Amino acid sequence: VNCCSTLALAESRDLLFLGNGFDLYVVDIGNRAAPIVRGSLTLTTSFIGIGDIVVSGNHVYVVASPNNYAAVAVIDATDPANPTLVGEVPTIPTTSFLTLAISGTRLYVGDGQQFRGFMRVFDISTPAAPVPLGVVETRSGPGSMVASGNWVFLTYQHADVGWIQAVDVSDPANPVGLTPLGGTAPGQLAISGNYLFKNGGYFDPIRVVDI
Repeated sequence: VNCCSTLALAESRDLLFLGNGFDLYVVDIGNRAAPIVRGSLTLTTSFIGIGDIVVSGNHVYVVASPNNYAAVAVIDATDPANPTLVGEVPTIPTTSFLTLAISGTRLYVGDGQQFRGFMRVFDISTPAAPVPLGVVETRSGPGSMVASGNWVFLTYQHADVGWIQAVDVSDPANPVGLTPLGGTAPGQLAISGNYLFKNGGYFDPIRVVDI
């Protein structure tokens, strides 16, 4: 796709959402051999650019932080040719790391700095108006997150060590972090069935965790 230098992406409904700078591109990948750019949206310059992206139905949630705080923009992509900014996740009081995960009607936002982080839970039953439900503190700002059912798994770096932590969100108002698994390099997470996968960087193998 000759549209952009991709910094973030997500896939849903034969559509690929690509973030680059202030721009979100919607790409039709129904024909994998010939993707077509269907539409795009440029966020205002009050944002510092698009980071992480997750999709739920016709709505796209993107890290698009204004200059003085962290935020998540909500974009309606019902018409792929005309994606529209329709809302924003309530202000998140940080200017550092921000990562997203989504499962059902819940959006999970990880934020924080090197020595203190948080994972926040939002109800997105009304997609354009997320409602905060609960928060749990982590040792550092999460670098990657995935969600499955009543569990969220996240990575972070603390004291020069990479960690994987599971968070029980069965009660979204009171998420509970379990004892983290240490000794790994920081990396990205993926989940499939009962297995959690984490890439390991240059000197650490891909980790597979039975969950």
